Amino acid sequence: MILYQNQTELCCGFDTLLPAIVDSYIYKYLIFNGLNNMVQLLATFSNPITCQIMFSNYLKVAFRNLRKNKIYSLINITGLALALACVLVIVTYVKYELSYDKFHEHYRDIYRVTLEWEDDVQSGHSAKAYAPLADVVRDKLAGLDKIVRLFPYPAYVSMDKKNKFRESKFVFADSLFFEMFSFQTWGEPLTGALDHPFSVVVTAQSAIRYFGTSDVVGKELYFEDQRGAHTFNITGVIPEVPPNAHFAFEFVASFNSLETIMPWYNSWYYPSMYNYVQIKPGYDLENMQDQIQELAEEAFRGDHPKDKDKRQLYLQSLASIHLHSDLLDEWEANSNYVYIKAFVLIAVFVLIIACINFMNLATAQSARRAREVGMRKVMGAQKQSLITQFIGESLVTVLLSFLLAFGSGELLLMAFNKLIAKELSLAYLVQWPQLVYVLVGVLLLGLLAGLYPAFYLSRFSSVKALKGQADKGGGYIGLRRGMVIFQFFISSLMIISTLVVLEQVSYLRNKSLGFDHEQIIALRLVDRPSQINFQQLKDQLLTASRVDNVALSSTLPGRDEFYGFPVVPEDATSDDNYSFKTLGVDKDFLNTYKIEILEGRNFSLDFPTDQREAFILNEAAVEKFNWSDPIGKEFSLTVYTDDADVRKGKVIGIVKNFHFQSLYNQLEPLVIYINKHPYYSDFLSVRVRSGNLEETVAMLQEHWSGFNPDKPMEYYFMDQELDRLYHREVRIGKIFSSFAVFSIFISCLGLFGLSAFSAQRRIKEIGIRKVMGASTTSILRLLSREYLLLIAIANFIAWPLAWYLSREWLEGFAYRISPGTGVYLITLIGAVGIALLTVSFQSIKAAWSNPVDTLRAE
Repeated sequence: MILYQNQTELCCGFDTLLPAIVDSYIYKYLIFNGLNNMVQLLATFSNPITCQIMFSNYLKVAFRNLRKNKIYSLINITGLALALACVLVIVTYVKYELSYDKFHEHYRDIYRVTLEWEDDVQSGHSAKAYAPLADVVRDKLAGLDKIVRLFPYPAYVSMDKKNKFRESKFVFADSLFFEMFSFQTWGEPLTGALDHPFSVVVTAQSAIRYFGTSDVVGKELYFEDQRGAHTFNITGVIPEVPPNAHFAFEFVASFNSLETIMPWYNSWYYPSMYNYVQIKPGYDLENMQDQIQELAEEAFRGDHPKDKDKRQLYLQSLASIHLHSDLLDEWEANSNYVYIKAFVLIAVFVLIIACINFMNLATAQSARRAREVGMRKVMGAQKQSLITQFIGESLVTVLLSFLLAFGSGELLLMAFNKLIAKELSLAYLVQWPQLVYVLVGVLLLGLLAGLYPAFYLSRFSSVKALKGQADKGGGYIGLRRGMVIFQFFISSLMIISTLVVLEQVSYLRNKSLGFDHEQIIALRLVDRPSQINFQQLKDQLLTASRVDNVALSSTLPGRDEFYGFPVVPEDATSDDNYSFKTLGVDKDFLNTYKIEILEGRNFSLDFPTDQREAFILNEAAVEKFNWSDPIGKEFSLTVYTDDADVRKGKVIGIVKNFHFQSLYNQLEPLVIYINKHPYYSDFLSVRVRSGNLEETVAMLQEHWSGFNPDKPMEYYFMDQELDRLYHREVRIGKIFSSFAVFSIFISCLGLFGLSAFSAQRRIKEIGIRKVMGASTTSILRLLSREYLLLIAIANFIAWPLAWYLSREWLEGFAYRISPGTGVYLITLIGAVGIALLTVSFQSIKAAWSNPVDTLRAE
């Protein structure tokens, strides 16, 4: 089975889904049900003069009705315009999301090799695979066209060896990189640009940032990591990497440079790398995956015969990565196809709400149009011509709405771009073939919105219509009520979903993590001298008046760098194999982060043996061993540095469980130990006092400049870093809430129009009631209760579906809320309150009218 292949086919086939649905609908409805009408219309239009006169007449009548019914026209055009603006924004965003990595010429044939592994206690699925894989399979498989390794390697870059900047998007790639991936180039292809050691291709933006010009081919660029400095020759410049690529880079260097920079890179264990393969068209994918697995397994077991872990390689389609992949070690946090489907549904729902408004208002004003229809029929108008007239009016309304939607959509998209940090535009809609799709979409929307009102109004009996009896039947009233219920069903569903998302996001951001991350600034120890001499900087910082505490650690809470190492507890048997996440620290870490010690003690200089023989476990680790009295238990930890460093000692303390990983993950066992090796001396966490942060950062910068003047200071505010873990959910919550507001607003526009027509239709009844002594409150209650009842029914119908959808979405979180009845009651009260305000305007206006004026005609 090829990983995610089915999702890719679904993703790639999305573009053909809408035309298929449209074709099916047109075939079913227009051909079978409307064939007779269309034949007669075509016969009528066969005379060009007649055709011109008729269309001119229809347009005049359409615009005359729009001017005559100003409120009706304003509500319809505004509602449709807002709905279409939302749809345009959503379609633009969905189109962009579905386009990821499809700009590569051979994207259908490119796959990423992923690695799923499992040992006795842990398992995982990583986007990275073995570094030696390319050497093992290259030139050995008939169906394999190319294989390319990518290795991101953050380092310091400069043009003069003085002004150094840490570049996180520096990547090493095999020489076939630009042949596999179709990144835009200027002039000739960059074939051969990465053939020689210490060659590098840069983006135009990076070239300008360093050299002030993009004409930099042949110039030198200086690269520096923890082990030394190297000079690269610039062999190519490309425009910017498209934003719809699942990986981004600013510098791509020749892979064979690693033989000098990192001679031990070709290891089966570390470092792992991204491997991409290009398969020859038509070759069997499952067979290719099996062959790659077989060759890799044979080579791996030959080098490591004692390794008994289960390892399986998969091929993951390039086009599926952005929307269908959430593996370990992703280049960046991907999106989710579930959200794409949700956005498409939102677009459909918003458009349906607007169309329902149109149909409801058209049928509600039937009394006003009845005599017009009756008179036209008496004058000889056929049903087909009336249908054409009403559909023509619908098309005019939709066209005006679309023109307004295009302008308002650009404004809406500007706000949307800020929310998603992209630069999307609606300009593509006026280009071929999108313009054709837009025109067809406007035509279909006009037909769909006007079809029911056209058939409904055209069926009036001329005699009843002229007597004013055309709208006495209750069938269409029941349908109208059903459509109101459906409108608010959708709106309530969106509101509940939005409230659940916002509540979950708030829970993630505010849940107690078991440590205090406020007022902590983390400094990265950027090179080997900094890691070795960190104590010097720490001592200097502790003398500053703004600093309360400083601690060393191998990583920071919230990061994915808590390495898993083998542990051996007391009384373990030969069959017991444990591998726990680890955290290397100094004696001040627990105090700096205010992590609670439940039993035992903290690390201390009073106990010299703590440097190698003391371990602190969290509650989850104790539970894993089923220890009732863990303090003093014998314990062994193997830390891998240059060699396997086996540490044997005792458990001196137990800390309360704290969330050292994101809340997407369940709490895992953790071993905390004193670290003195520079491999794991990566961060200094500085607890600062509240006050002017700019002055505090300036103080830290001053100390850093004295400590390591050759490297810029990298610092992180811990509270912001932890918030960034849930950025996707925060963004989705804001987007959902925005479209939920639009949906309820559009629904209320229709409700406003319906209440106006309802009040107008019952104006004489209201006059009689007032003459009989009815109060304004009772009349308001009379005119409002029907709509409030419909909205309440809509909410009760929406609740079960909203509960199911919310539960399914929340299953993706290890720690989640349990939405109570409050969410549903808030939605009900909010919807009823908004609807009441909407209806009340017309109801109060009618209730305050003078009964003498309303009853004079009687």
